[in-house]
Amino acid sequence: MAINFKYKVKDHKGKITSGVVLAENKDSLRDNLMALKFEIVSIRPLSFFEVKFLDLKFKIFKVPAKDIILFFRQFNATLKAGIPIPIILESICKSHQNKVFKDTLTDIGSRLKKGEGLASAFGNHTRVFQPLLISVLQAGELGGFLEVVLERYTISLEKENEMRQKIGGALTYPLIVLAIAFLVITILFLTVVPKIKIMFRARKMQLPVVTEVLFLVSDFFSAYWYVVIPASFFAMASIKQALRAGKLRYYFDMYVIKSPILGDLLLMAIMSRFCHILVNLQDAGVSLIQSLDILEAIFNNEYLTSKFRTIKKDISEGKGLGESFEKTGIFPPIVVQMVTIGEQSGRLSEMLLTVAGFFEQEVDYAVKNLTSMIEPILIVFLGGTVLFIALALLMPIINLTKSV
Repeated sequence: MAINFKYKVKDHKGKITSGVVLAENKDSLRDNLMALKFEIVSIRPLSFFEVKFLDLKFKIFKVPAKDIILFFRQFNATLKAGIPIPIILESICKSHQNKVFKDTLTDIGSRLKKGEGLASAFGNHTRVFQPLLISVLQAGELGGFLEVVLERYTISLEKENEMRQKIGGALTYPLIVLAIAFLVITILFLTVVPKIKIMFRARKMQLPVVTEVLFLVSDFFSAYWYVVIPASFFAMASIKQALRAGKLRYYFDMYVIKSPILGDLLLMAIMSRFCHILVNLQDAGVSLIQSLDILEAIFNNEYLTSKFRTIKKDISEGKGLGESFEKTGIFPPIVVQMVTIGEQSGRLSEMLLTVAGFFEQEVDYAVKNLTSMIEPILIVFLGGTVLFIALALLMPIINLTKSV
């Protein structure tokens, strides 16, 4: 497992340079730095708090996906014109406002000037760039077709971002509605309901059960809101921490993928990305086993990762990709057939792109279905909540008018 190290080195002119980099161990980092003709001043692993602070910094000043896509578009266009990469990075850096991105590009440029390879220079910034990019750059540098692989990688990023926006757009509306509803109900429970309760209690009325339940909930929130809110955040943080790894994470991811509608949507989006990336890596000259190693590490789903490990194991044993896909049970039969035909005809990349297009269409349909299903569910949920509150408040008033 890679660890964050902070290093300080001296170049041949005596200039001190420092930075933070991921490395397997201290010795491998020392060897890499010495290979670049640096004199080692110090190397130490980052402390737990330093790593957390670094993670927080990159979350707060996160580089938007559209900025990264635009960067690669500009980078590719100027690279084709034969302009040296350090000059390209300096030029692009001036047009960006995000400080983290500017610092990242500046550091990459300085590393390249010192003789470091492109993949190695980008590899020091995996919090900004995907680890997949490093493999693509390595293949492009070794094969001599850097422009081609970067162009395909950029197209893959654009498709990935477009799909993420579609899914995010489908979920944004219901989340906003639920947040507003929660806020309004909380205000009612903390301000309006207690006043109505005082009025009813003053008349010593016999209240319906639904009204008593409403008052109990209101009393609880009014008395313990300072406990409920922190406890809710703590519970969510604890659940998130518990789901980071282990069996619980595996079963949670499996439940998400196998859940109706949303699970199908996420699975198809991941499969589309899987096919696009596999094509890019294969066309870049990366072996199938190495490609699967890379793919295994980039999908944030333990259940699917276990399936990719099964595919890799079958491939290493000499089985075909189509047969391995079928064994996992997560690929539709038509996809298995197309991949098998692609292997037999020597047109695997073409077939994988067709499969990716198939999944993209299915994502579009799934997003529309999800949107059409969420709206009536929201209406029923909000209507039921409003009905409960209305009945709880109106029933005592109706009973009072009857008794007059």
